[in-house]
Amino acid sequence: MKALASNICENCGRPMHHLYDFGTNKDGTINTEYCHSCYVRGKFVNHGKAVGRRPRKKVGKKREVAL
Repeated sequence: MKALASNICENCGRPMHHLYDFGTNKDGTINTEYCHSCYVRGKFVNHGKAVGRRPRKKVGKKREVAL
């Protein structure tokens, strides 16, 4: 069974082409933002990262480089 459109997981960047590629919400419905490897039954799966919240990108100050 195919999904209507191809999506990209917001967490890991994996392409999701089929319905079984998508994660699931707490009520068992399909979650179109995250893949099945990252999001199951409304929670993020532990892949050595923080569980229960979406990892945030690390943003730091730019360092000045002397030439």
